[in-house]
Amino acid sequence: MVKQAVVVALWATIMCLAAMSLCGCTHRTEETPDPVIEQLRSIRPRSPAQKERVESAISLRQNGVVDSQPVLLATSMRRDMDLGVGRIGSALTFTFYDEDEDVVGCVIREERTAPDGSR
Repeated sequence: MVKQAVVVALWATIMCLAAMSLCGCTHRTEETPDPVIEQLRSIRPRSPAQKERVESAISLRQNGVVDSQPVLLATSMRRDMDLGVGRIGSALTFTFYDEDEDVVGCVIREERTAPDGSR
């Protein structure tokens, strides 16, 4: 009697495993793309040095360890329109990649004053 119960249980287990393998009931994990890596890959490097910095940032993101040291990706000089109506200056911008997200960026703006000292 016990022998017959063991055989039935084994037969049922084998049939269940066969049915699961045929219907595709396996554990699948689909990896979703990391939006930060996608954003880093969208940067168009203007120099070999900038390309190396972007690749370094991607490598840091993929290594699974949060590094507190920010990586400088790019610097640029641009026209600064934030000075007010009709006033255009210059701004030096820095773009960083920062894994622990405590640095967003840095901008140095030119400040122009009138001869009387007013802005």
